[in-house]
Amino acid sequence: MSGITAATTAVEIYRAMLESVGLRFAFLKNRLDRAWPGKRRIIATGAGFLRSSVWPQIVADCLGESLDVSDIEEGSLRGAALLVLEKQGQGEEIEFPVNRTVYPNSGAHERYKIALERQADFDNHMIEMLKQRLEELR
Repeated sequence: MSGITAATTAVEIYRAMLESVGLRFAFLKNRLDRAWPGKRRIIATGAGFLRSSVWPQIVADCLGESLDVSDIEEGSLRGAALLVLEKQGQGEEIEFPVNRTVYPNSGAHERYKIALERQADFDNHMIEMLKQRLEELR
């Protein structure tokens, strides 16, 4: 975490941690979009998404797309199976129950896009630094 000071509050640290995970979701979604292009529905499951209004909003804002929140059990497993079925052209008729849909805030999404670029630069810098350290150890 960068930019932390003695004045940083626990709530700000907690939000920064949620935002970092939301940005990682955006990074993974971008990779998935390149590997399997096409429009798809984004469904979030789990108690954190169901019990919080902040967490799903952060994720929707990071992704820049609407997020369907579902209380389905074993959501990740079900989602992975649906993704494979979709790839095989068989997944359209299977429904996923949705509790609510969260829509992204375009201004927040623009700020998160800049943060995602900063994070990618940081990741690349860290990877290069680790490669150098490994070479030094050889």
